[in-house]
Amino acid sequence: MKKVFCRHNLLLMGVQSFYWGAYCMFFGFLVMYMQNHGYTNLQCAQFQIAIAVISLITQPLYGYLADTYITCKRIILIVSVLSVPLAFLLPAVIGTPVLAFCVVSVQSILVYNTTSIIDMWTVQLREKVSGINYGLTRSASSVVYSVSCLIYGRLIETVGEWVLTPSFAVFTALLLICVLMLEEVPCKNTAENADSSMGRVSGLGAARMLVKNKIYVVFILSQFFLQIVMKGLGNFTNNFVVELGGAGGELGAMYFISSFCEVPVLFLMERLLKRVRLDYIYLVVLALTGVRLLFLYFGGTMPSLVCAQVLTGMAYISNAYLMIEYICRCTPGQVNSTALTLGLAITGALGGIVGNYMAGALIDSFGLKIFVLFMMGMTVLSLVAFLPRFLIKSSPEEAAVI
Repeated sequence: MKKVFCRHNLLLMGVQSFYWGAYCMFFGFLVMYMQNHGYTNLQCAQFQIAIAVISLITQPLYGYLADTYITCKRIILIVSVLSVPLAFLLPAVIGTPVLAFCVVSVQSILVYNTTSIIDMWTVQLREKVSGINYGLTRSASSVVYSVSCLIYGRLIETVGEWVLTPSFAVFTALLLICVLMLEEVPCKNTAENADSSMGRVSGLGAARMLVKNKIYVVFILSQFFLQIVMKGLGNFTNNFVVELGGAGGELGAMYFISSFCEVPVLFLMERLLKRVRLDYIYLVVLALTGVRLLFLYFGGTMPSLVCAQVLTGMAYISNAYLMIEYICRCTPGQVNSTALTLGLAITGALGGIVGNYMAGALIDSFGLKIFVLFMMGMTVLSLVAFLPRFLIKSSPEEAAVI
């Protein structure tokens, strides 16, 4: 028990918790906040697309910087400090769409991409310090995010939206304290630390290396279609709540349910990833996503939406953990950060662009039923895109870990 709750695990729990607490204050309620200020579904989708486009461009850059020039710890410190003034600026410019667009865009550069850097830093520390448990540290963030959604959903109804901004600042300050107390891990892709057989890899060289990796390419293609579903559904949960007569409190409760369900799954994943082939775990993630969509299509009641949110939490966190492990195991350690952030850019960012645009357009034009049918089609495409993985012959090293 002492080893589980060691200093590193406790501090990483703080990093994850306070980051996701701050994230919830800004991005968790962003669509609802905009809709409350008169923005249409299509306008909200355009903002989400802007976030995705920026992430598509900047995430690989963050990854290569973390591999080569600036440690993960320093990146987190820099972007966290810069994000606080922008959080206070949004309420002042929300009435002017162009200015609000600029604030959200810059904030997405600073905050939205940090999650992959935190995850990569955890993996790096795990290689150097025994006892670090990613499932434990990440589960803490799920608890904080879920409780934050529940509490702040009610607070918004009772005291107003103003409470989000100072709360963002508090969470960020606590994040900075935890980050400062953890060790720095040197960049791997440097002349001093690079693999002697490869040498230092350039950005273009890393991209070429990843494109030639068939397992990586198939996995990322499948993830692209899956993230269309996850991003589109996740950002427009409010529409399902409103259709059933709910408001901010109910939306917070839905986020609480999905996030809280992540906790037991994370502990289970810690064991499964050591015993079960990663490809089979991914097929389970796709199945969970499919059942979630069935609840949304055939439900139409608050209990069915609750069931869908339970599956949302299970599928989302399983996939998030799996993606980190899958990419780190099938790519050289020297370019792990680049591989992870490039993969997240293609899947989460590009998938987010398609998912959010189609969500806004389909909901405004045809309603939620057609939107859910489209997402069912994307889930099937994700499965079809992944099936060639079972035809690719793995090297002995890859077969041992994937």
